[in-house]
Amino acid sequence: ESPVEAFRRATAAAMRAIAERDDITVNFGAEARLVDTQARLPVPSRDLPRAEIAQLRGEADAMALRLRYHDPAAHRRVRPRGKNARAIFEAVEQARIESLGARRFAGVAANLLSALEQRSRLKGYDHISSPEEASVADAVGVLVRERLSKGDSDDEVLAFVVTRYGDFVLLKPPFKATTLLLWLGPLLILGFGLVAIFAFFRPWAMTKTKIGG
Repeated sequence: ESPVEAFRRATAAAMRAIAERDDITVNFGAEARLVDTQARLPVPSRDLPRAEIAQLRGEADAMALRLRYHDPAAHRRVRPRGKNARAIFEAVEQARIESLGARRFAGVAANLLSALEQRSRLKGYDHISSPEEASVADAVGVLVRERLSKGDSDDEVLAFVVTRYGDFVLLKPPFKATTLLLWLGPLLILGFGLVAIFAFFRPWAMTKTKIGG
């Protein structure tokens, strides 16, 4: 048995133990991906360097924890529609899942951190000079993961994130002066749309009236 095959078999066994499921399969491909219970990890180097092993284990641990702690039906019911809001929502959910695993399973925290660092490097975050250069979803996800891992309560994490980024990160922001655009935005868009439709059809209607008269 080759070292890579032994690693694949051991990783699959670890994922099944973490997720408490016997139907997980692991294969190697271009990128990390989880489809149902089929996990795909990046193809490892033949010599399996230690840093790369930790990164791959972190990706596998994150997938296993998602299978264990994620509720797809509940997630779909409350998932926001907007692209940016959905990205933040997904990042926070993954942070919640990983923080649960990091606190429960010894050794998982270090693997998850290795995988997170690798994903950040692939996005170029190791070259940025300020947190504002990272996407809001990624930044919020890292903050939530860090605060939950330290033992903060849900309310404490929420207060921290709102203080850092403002009310717009909330699914239901409070109705106040600074959030009026969030609340009235859809109505304004509808209003502008009706005005545009009226402006488009009015000349046609006036011409028809003159012809009919």
